[in-house]
Amino acid sequence: MNGTPPPPPRSEPKSTSTTLSGTVLFVDDEANILAAIRRSFRGLGPRIRLANGGAEGLQVLERESVDIVVSDMRMPGMDGAHFREQVATRWPTTVRVLMTGFADSASTIAAIDKGGVFRCLREPWAPEDVTSAVRDGLAIRSKTEARDDGTTA
Repeated sequence: MNGTPPPPPRSEPKSTSTTLSGTVLFVDDEANILAAIRRSFRGLGPRIRLANGGAEGLQVLERESVDIVVSDMRMPGMDGAHFREQVATRWPTTVRVLMTGFADSASTIAAIDKGGVFRCLREPWAPEDVTSAVRDGLAIRSKTEARDDGTTA
């Protein structure tokens, strides 16, 4: 030994470039939120669909298969709770994530109970929180599909 301490071990940087597969629908009435979400998922892999409100979100779901729906709680017209109830009834295997900036716990709990919410994200959310919820939701969806197909994930 020459008396020089060995260099510290290199830690691997956290990979944020994990490619995700599946289709994710984001439903919000604010265009700037939808634009931020699209930027957050650039290069991460899932097909991103955006809908400006609950009625438009239902139209997207009627046209194509969606693995995860991430929707706002408070929107004009069809609110997020009613939207998620519709999704739970008509597309029960679609994973549902709630985004809310309101501290109205009674309506949030009702939305979770009636709409079968997988995860609740409190606004303001960090992009990493949304991508993590989507990653986890896609994993749940994959396991559910594998179980329903009789295969293992």
